[in-house]
Amino acid sequence: MTELIYPQMPEHSVVVLIGPSGTGKSTIARTWPASQVLSLDALREVVSDVPGDQDAAGDAVAALHSAWRRGCAGACSPWSTRPT
Repeated sequence: MTELIYPQMPEHSVVVLIGPSGTGKSTIARTWPASQVLSLDALREVVSDVPGDQDAAGDAVAALHSAWRRGCAGACSPWSTRPT
């Protein structure tokens, strides 16, 4: 496997991985602690029991916004009701 090289980032930063299917977004995200990742796939699975269910994307995005507003990004599971 190719070695991953990360650019320098500020200590408190947000990284958004956007791209077409199969480009390695999930592969890169798996190198970070799960507690620091808000994943749309994971949220789709929470709201529909199927991670790839595109029909659940709206509900998953609503859950993402809710988690973000609670200040949980990087501090709790995206479906938790309080930081861990």
